[in-house]
Amino acid sequence: LLGKETNAPYRGATENIMESVKGNNAILRCLLTITLFLSTFISNAQVDHPSNRLPQKTFNTDQLVKDFEVFRGSLEDFHAGLYWYTSKKELDQVFNDARVSLKDSLSELEFFRKLTFITSKIRCGHTVIRTSIPTRDHISLEGKLLPFEIKILNGKMYMLESRIDEKLPIKPGMEILKINEYSVDSLLQLASSVISGDGFIETYKIKRFERYFSFFYVSRFGPTDIYKIDYLDQQGQKKTVQVKAPLASQLNPKKSSERNLNLSFPYKNIALLRIRQFNDWKEEKKNFRFEKELKTMFREISSSQIDNLIIDMRDNFGGDDNYGLRLFSYFYENPIVEFKEQTLITNKSKYFRYTKELSRTKALLYHMIFTKKRDESRFYMRNAKTLKPSRPSFPQFSGSVYILINGGTYSTGADFVSLMKSYQLATFIGDEAGGAYYGNTSGYLITVKLPNSKLRLILPLVNYRTNVEPVEKIGRGVTPDFPKTPSIIDLVNGIDTELEFTRQLINNK
Repeated sequence: LLGKETNAPYRGATENIMESVKGNNAILRCLLTITLFLSTFISNAQVDHPSNRLPQKTFNTDQLVKDFEVFRGSLEDFHAGLYWYTSKKELDQVFNDARVSLKDSLSELEFFRKLTFITSKIRCGHTVIRTSIPTRDHISLEGKLLPFEIKILNGKMYMLESRIDEKLPIKPGMEILKINEYSVDSLLQLASSVISGDGFIETYKIKRFERYFSFFYVSRFGPTDIYKIDYLDQQGQKKTVQVKAPLASQLNPKKSSERNLNLSFPYKNIALLRIRQFNDWKEEKKNFRFEKELKTMFREISSSQIDNLIIDMRDNFGGDDNYGLRLFSYFYENPIVEFKEQTLITNKSKYFRYTKELSRTKALLYHMIFTKKRDESRFYMRNAKTLKPSRPSFPQFSGSVYILINGGTYSTGADFVSLMKSYQLATFIGDEAGGAYYGNTSGYLITVKLPNSKLRLILPLVNYRTNVEPVEKIGRGVTPDFPKTPSIIDLVNGIDTELEFTRQLINNK
């Protein structure tokens, strides 16, 4: 729960997608009615499909109301940023309308789908609702899934990479138009309305949609033996293919890198520092400390007398906020305070009993590391490194810095690029960062298990306010100086569009 230090919680993104500006109330209620109708329509249309073999117990109204009470009560008691982007009046209406829609004999997934519409309205990427563990395991281990990875570019879906050995008629790079009876547009609209994300940022939602699309599809529409896919072939001709759905256990594992830090010198007078996560890591049973490896790499950069440094922050979903601040300290020679404040809203709640991580004993930690200011309702973090002036790190890098960002630049990753943007220390290339510029609610994540359905609410406790200049819009991430999106052809051919553009930018400056 607390990480290496009591003041250094892990702040990475939650690993499962099912996992506010004041608006017009009439419009909000209209949109909510539509989304709840869509949720019910999809549930009724799909859960009873003959191919659906998910073990789905149903729950009566009393059980659902009890679970909903725990769900809503936990959010209202614990979530320190619940009304950051959506007003209390608006969110109360969302809760009330969802409560009225509860009826007898909803299955776990039907109830789950309703709650995802609510968590998305909170506009906090660290707040998600997950299926029960048995349902998760059934889908992830025994379910029949789409046998390839997808990529979303400019509102279009493409087949990116196969995860089975047998050859498929649809090849990498081909555009997908429809999966079964669902058009790509309808899938993207649904994803936007149910996937949690910070503020009004869509790039992060797209990243989560890509990463967990197979799980997303089954949890929304139920499993299927055959995926009927409409697509465009290499000549742009519309084709239809029926792809047999393999068991999840038959899929080839996704490619992943173990190193959280990697330094290379791919071009003349240019160093490339890739940062996958702000965490320590292990390789072949050997432990690596992030800060120690980072210092070694900056010494190597310094000794190489490099003038240009590219930092690849794409798909960095976060980690230890102290490590993000440490990276920043190699570029700024004066002490800074990273966060204006870190707050939580309660240390007492009847909903403690529904979470294992936050027992009454551990709740006493609140009294040690948080303090309540007079005449205020919030508790304020004290003694965190990121709330005090940080020291610079050496050797400092004084050359030109270029940072690659995208929707996967999130949580601590987003905090780092926000500082670099605020202090005007880098040029940014790519797509809008997935994490909000002015901070987020994360840290000290707890899991609230709903008593009947066993759905799991992943809930962050601490609201972080980043100490940055007001150069971005509220609820948005760092925007690139040079927007750059890869083409599907480049992705299939292994060409790094953003990196190649940055190399040319350096050579032509």
